[in-house]
Amino acid sequence: MKLDRMDIVNAAETAEVWDDDYEIREAYSGRYMGSRTCLAVTLPSASKLTEFMVALAVQLTENDRADDALSLARMTRTDSMGTGIVAYWPGVELAG
Repeated sequence: MKLDRMDIVNAAETAEVWDDDYEIREAYSGRYMGSRTCLAVTLPSASKLTEFMVALAVQLTENDRADDALSLARMTRTDSMGTGIVAYWPGVELAG
């Protein structure tokens, strides 16, 4: 599965996560992934992760990608990053 950069940017804006509060990582290697990498997004808090995921799901559903929204929700993994959080999706790549 691939996610468009604009899907992430728009979901972050809807969740009121601004440019200096998040980062898109195209090659994140999470726990137990070995040398494999995937798409990830760093966010300032777990509550912002919830808002971001809801905004992303709504956006994907509005673009006739409800199945992708459900798949992302099921495959979301997280790691703690100090006071922030990183959400990552094994097997998902950035598409543009």
